[in-house]
Amino acid sequence: MGGCQASLPGHVSTGLPYAEPEIASSSLSLNPFMSTCGVCTTPSVEKVILYPNFSGEWTCFACDGDMDAFLVDMGHALMARLSARLRRYDVGNIVRVLRQRGNDLDVDVRGQHKYTQMLTVGGGPQICEEEDGVVLVEPMWERWGKDGYVLSMDVSEQDGSKPRLVRQWLSRNELVIECTTRATACCVKWRYRKKSGSGAPGAKTALPAPDVPPPRLELMKNGKPNFAGTWNSYTCEGDMEGFFEEMGIGKAGRMAMGGMNYGVGLVEKIIVQTDEEFQISDAWPTGPTTQKFRVGAGEQVTVGTQGREIYVNPSWENDHILRVATQPLDRSETTNGPMRYYFEGDQLIVLFESVSGCRVKYLHRRKT
Repeated sequence: MGGCQASLPGHVSTGLPYAEPEIASSSLSLNPFMSTCGVCTTPSVEKVILYPNFSGEWTCFACDGDMDAFLVDMGHALMARLSARLRRYDVGNIVRVLRQRGNDLDVDVRGQHKYTQMLTVGGGPQICEEEDGVVLVEPMWERWGKDGYVLSMDVSEQDGSKPRLVRQWLSRNELVIECTTRATACCVKWRYRKKSGSGAPGAKTALPAPDVPPPRLELMKNGKPNFAGTWNSYTCEGDMEGFFEEMGIGKAGRMAMGGMNYGVGLVEKIIVQTDEEFQISDAWPTGPTTQKFRVGAGEQVTVGTQGREIYVNPSWENDHILRVATQPLDRSETTNGPMRYYFEGDQLIVLFESVSGCRVKYLHRRKT
């Protein structure tokens, strides 16, 4: 992990200013997926923690700190340190490809040497590979600020020598890895940029639009479906348990959601539509959450649940299915699978899709 990378002579001090961790607040809602999408949500009956998702391909572009002192603490001899300095510490050449599923994290590190690490956060001490051999790593989530979390790892050689504390977090659009030696408290940091369009390696692309016919003419307006109205969900379909597990809901949260029939019938969905302009509100007894966007205008910033801004990219599929893709504003998480709105008879269907392609849908009747 970051600790293993931190022991490498692979980075250069750039003198760039370094901010303290700016951790994106973790959603404490019962349903973190729907909170992220900003279109619908479920009541906060239990605090469910959303930890950072580091999935993606990241390239090191800068570092900060006394690299030579750090390498001394890590036991590197003079010639090795000089060689690292001449290579400019391989800045721009270190790539980390991360795949994260809940607490399971797989890391492929590509640089002067290549190696792979497989870690389980909260799984106790674990043996994993690094450039110079094998180390002992104990990863855990560490609270930072009010709602933020960082990945914290105690790292050492298998005999306990060269101990260091490694912290990893997301700051704006960057991955930051900080390493502090136990011997002298020497602290260095590395900064990574995410490769454009990267996500969880191996993740499936979005599935094609569902094969549904266009709605009847009375449900159309100006050539497009007219979703305007007040709608109530009356049932849901699909592997709800599996879907919400993939979305990061723990067992206790899924049991609570199951007891509430996954939010069916608990909220009114109010849609105001004027041609390509949409305003979608989920009206809870405690107050509505509202999202506004224009279809076909590309990526836009709108307000999701809890007043948090998100990116939204709405478009039409087959001229009668509204497709809405979302992502957190700091792009700290892999893009969600898209949401889709369409008609089946007189019913409004809201279809959710996970990154892996698991689909569930909520069926709505128009309120009379």
